[in-house]
Amino acid sequence: MELACPRCLAVNNIADDWLVNEPVCQACGAALLPAEAVALTADNFDRFIRHAGLPVLVEFWANGCGPCEMMAPIFDSIATEMKGRVRFARLDAAAHPQVPMRHHLRGVPSLMLFRDGAEVARTTGAMEAHALRRWLASQGIQQAKVQ
Repeated sequence: MELACPRCLAVNNIADDWLVNEPVCQACGAALLPAEAVALTADNFDRFIRHAGLPVLVEFWANGCGPCEMMAPIFDSIATEMKGRVRFARLDAAAHPQVPMRHHLRGVPSLMLFRDGAEVARTTGAMEAHALRRWLASQGIQQAKVQ
């Protein structure tokens, strides 16, 4: 599987069974699957999405947006829970308006799910953790089973 590094965007070839071994970038040494959301920009958005290797959930947000601020800790918590099954990323819609415009987003916070570089689902508005888990499950992304 190809995984784009969240720091340097180098594309790393990683065997699927190595995802549980905390793989690191062969170019810069950064964790390829960090527990926190990756900060995307207009410059790195397409490359990261195209070479994500796993589904990518992108949160489009804006500074000063109350619902965005409410959603941020929930998004971070679910990113930690779902590590290794889906990659989480954020894009500041106000700082990089060309990306949400290209995707015809109408409001923030908005979530877009990508697979193999293509959008497969989207939703707009803040969600509680249980609703976000349920939405991801409806898209075929299951939470890890508690052992």
